[in-house]
Amino acid sequence: GTEELRRFCACAQRRIVGSVAETERVRVDVTVHADFGSFMASKPALAIHAEGVVAVQVHAFLEPEWTAFDRPLAQAPTGVWTYTREASAPASQQATEACADLAHSLSVPTLCIKMKRAEAVRAALGLDIGSPTSDAAPVVADAPVAIDGDGGVRLNETARSVNQLAFQWAIQNIEDEVPADESVRARIDFAEDRELQDSPEGPFGNKGGLYIESRLRVTAESASGVCSLSVVSPTITTPLVGVPEPFLAGHYMKVIYPPMLREALLRGDISATPSS
Repeated sequence: GTEELRRFCACAQRRIVGSVAETERVRVDVTVHADFGSFMASKPALAIHAEGVVAVQVHAFLEPEWTAFDRPLAQAPTGVWTYTREASAPASQQATEACADLAHSLSVPTLCIKMKRAEAVRAALGLDIGSPTSDAAPVVADAPVAIDGDGGVRLNETARSVNQLAFQWAIQNIEDEVPADESVRARIDFAEDRELQDSPEGPFGNKGGLYIESRLRVTAESASGVCSLSVVSPTITTPLVGVPEPFLAGHYMKVIYPPMLREALLRGDISATPSS
């Protein structure tokens, strides 16, 4: 339900920051949107309150299957832009129909989340925000950081970490109910994030538009009678400085929805031990 969704998204925001975010100094509030339009208009926010309490506002939406929709957009010549959904990732030619169907079932609905970047929350807490991913890389305003261990997760593995959390969330308290036969169940792998970039192919070259049109990719292949699934989340990050406040330090992603994993586990469709 909605309350479970709020708890999961709050946990996801804390997870990407690191274990320090479990302290009482971080409060995460989650707004679950009933329609895509209000979610599109929303922006995550961060504020520092008395005694160093950091409040983070997160937004979530359960995205159904869709093909195209129109939305008012000032930059469009007609004042309306048609958003067109990205095509589904094709299944391997070796994938069985059941394996391909399972892949599709795990992606509908897709959980869309708008969070704050780990660096921004850690900075608000007065903590080290990490270091550039390469020693040779210049330290610039929007440089991705590599934060390990207690410091959170790497930028290109942020949504991957949330997908892994979704699996842990799905299986908790149902271990005894999951069918025991592992031999016929699909194995699931959570791959690195697909970071979207500004592109002339997107709506007015804006990666925000690409995020709207993007799709959580769950691809299927079969070998020796075993189904293997790979989950790749689309993400976008916004700069840490140099843009108006509402657009600062955002981390948007589309991830797997825990109840879809739970249902598949209870049916015995996927292994209780993910590949990664």
